[in-house]
Amino acid sequence: TWKKQGIYIVSLFIEDNNGNNNTIETIIRVSILKIDGFTERSKGLSFEISNHGNFTANNVNWNVELDKYYFLNIRSKCLYQKNSTIPNIGSGGSQKIEIKDIRRAFCKIKLVVTAKADNAIEVSKSFYGLVFGKRIFLSERDFVNPYNILIISGIIIALILVSTYNYE
Repeated sequence: TWKKQGIYIVSLFIEDNNGNNNTIETIIRVSILKIDGFTERSKGLSFEISNHGNFTANNVNWNVELDKYYFLNIRSKCLYQKNSTIPNIGSGGSQKIEIKDIRRAFCKIKLVVTAKADNAIEVSKSFYGLVFGKRIFLSERDFVNPYNILIISGIIIALILVSTYNYE
């Protein structure tokens, strides 16, 4: 694994039982990935994986995991998981990821997105939030206090009731 961007020379030395040996060297150019541009959508989620390094990132693997939590911050189950590979992202380039098939429920969630490549530093970003019907509400801060969830849920329900109330 790579700790920072740069050019690394990797050597492999091999020796057999008869004393025959060989060395192979290759150059690895390590880049920097970033996960940003999160958009909460009414029917899903989108984000971007961008390459902020000086070299093309090859075989960029990304993974999304959405876990359901009880109010006391106990993970109950994985609601959604998806991963895929982007062949490469050039220096300064980005790839938008759109996810439209997330199961719906009313629950507290933790969203974790990771991206890694053959020659890039692995990155991860976590969000906390609520799934409410067809909407996903995300925050980078954890809802540590379970009463915050109840208060936020009450506000959301009140807003929905007020918006659907027929004033005649």
